[in-house]
Amino acid sequence: SKNIITLHNILALIPAWVLCIGGYYLYEAVITGNFAAPAAGILGNVIQCAFSTIIFVILGIVVDKLKLKAKLDSGTV
Repeated sequence: SKNIITLHNILALIPAWVLCIGGYYLYEAVITGNFAAPAAGILGNVIQCAFSTIIFVILGIVVDKLKLKAKLDSGTV
């Protein structure tokens, strides 16, 4: 595809959220040895994922409007 923002990439954000939030939770649970304490950090991880998603979408729209991906693929940039 010539665009960054596609249905495929938007849908890929769903498993990315699961891996990010779940991964941070499991990492902290293993490091601390406590599976209850990391639950307090889930909201922070959700906020991080939300901001990352917003930044991805905004930058993707900018790159798509400037047609940078097509220019990079063709070697004109």
